[in-house]
Amino acid sequence: MRSFLTILMGFCVPPLIWCTAMALWNVHTMRQETLRLPARTVAMGDSHISNDIDADLLAGARNIALPAEPYLLTWYKLKQITTHHRIDTLLLGFSPNNLSDKDLALFREDTWATERLMVRIYPLVPFCEALRLPLHRQTYLRTLFMRLCTWPRTAHAEYIGSFAPLKVPYHPDAGSTLKRHFEDNAGQVAPVSDVGIAYLDSIVLRCRRDSMVLYLVGTPLHPTYRRGIPPALMAEYDALKHKYVAWGVQVLDHINLYNTDSLFANSDHLNAAGARSFTRLVSAEMGRPPIAPGPPHPVH
Repeated sequence: MRSFLTILMGFCVPPLIWCTAMALWNVHTMRQETLRLPARTVAMGDSHISNDIDADLLAGARNIALPAEPYLLTWYKLKQITTHHRIDTLLLGFSPNNLSDKDLALFREDTWATERLMVRIYPLVPFCEALRLPLHRQTYLRTLFMRLCTWPRTAHAEYIGSFAPLKVPYHPDAGSTLKRHFEDNAGQVAPVSDVGIAYLDSIVLRCRRDSMVLYLVGTPLHPTYRRGIPPALMAEYDALKHKYVAWGVQVLDHINLYNTDSLFANSDHLNAAGARSFTRLVSAEMGRPPIAPGPPHPVH
């Protein structure tokens, strides 16, 4: 029995030492990691922002949005970034799908919560706090182990995105996209996310506290998508617009701006030409000097 335990220890101790050393190394490098963000104007949000706001056309701006980013993640990103950098202006995506419970389900349900999403969370949220968040715990813990305990890493901040232009012709996909955004696993309309709205409120209040100018930006949606938005989500979107305007927030609601297929890549994202057109319009509304020719008139 003693020899068996000795052999067992011989197999277990080296991996344990390795994992512990890697964890210490990676936690140290993660805490020492600083972000280089040479911009005072930042665009954040999900793919509606990452595909539709061309920061090269917006003076002094950088787009750091990522696909499938709920307000929960945006809140922690903003909190982390503002500890190292001064942000004067924040453009934040604001669309009916951001208010749906399906937005957080991407991180909560095992069918959606992948390591690709979880790698954005672990550098931002302390472990004990993460366990209290609506995250799929098994996927989170597996991601945490793989990222911290297996190999030395020099970079952990994978929550910084960029402008990702879609250089493709229009692809009609309103049916599948609406289902992904607004339909729960039982085939019913997903409820409004009180958690998501609470994080959005927190972002608004933090911008007020830190004297950041906040623009809530509703990016253009194709008519086939707009017609399928559940009435309850649309009503909540309209109510929140009025609330945030009363709070002094500038809401740029352009979900109804374009009706032509030529500016869309699919039902809820603009193509590269549409993004250029839309960004120039936003730049003009912000009072920024245009980097390219002035904003075009909306195409109907």
